[in-house]
Amino acid sequence: MNNIKTKNVTIKDFINNIWIPLEVDNGENKPTSISFYRSMSQYLIKYFENKKLNEISSEDIEFCLKFYRTKYIQKNGKKGLAQKTVRHIYSTINTIFKSAQKRHYITKNPIEFVSPPKLAKKEVKALTESELKILADALPNVSEENSCMIKLLLTTGIRRGECIGLKWEDIDFN
Repeated sequence: MNNIKTKNVTIKDFINNIWIPLEVDNGENKPTSISFYRSMSQYLIKYFENKKLNEISSEDIEFCLKFYRTKYIQKNGKKGLAQKTVRHIYSTINTIFKSAQKRHYITKNPIEFVSPPKLAKKEVKALTESELKILADALPNVSEENSCMIKLLLTTGIRRGECIGLKWEDIDFN
């Protein structure tokens, strides 16, 4: 594609006509990934509307992220999106602009100069000794399968998802 055509491409046109069909809904991604990228890209389309892809600056991206972090009004009336959602928007912008640069729609990638939004660390809520005792006292009344899983969770610190995903080959019996 020559440079004259690429200079007039809006972010909306690039997302809908190039990026989604060629990189998202291309037969290589799971339906959940396709749905995720479609929903995240809608935030960008709403914010940038018909702005030309090659006119979006690093500052524009920072203002976009700030808007979704602080001023965006959700359907439930709550102000601002969750930090994780804003981080997903950032990663989607990153993916879109990398694609645009690879396909020669832009020469400089503005996201290179934008730091990813920080995620607040969640406080770990560990069980107290008295809560552990209550749980341990209840183990005889639980099925053997669940009792084994609870003991593994309590004694190793493994997370629930990791515990459920364990396979025999994951265990070192030595």
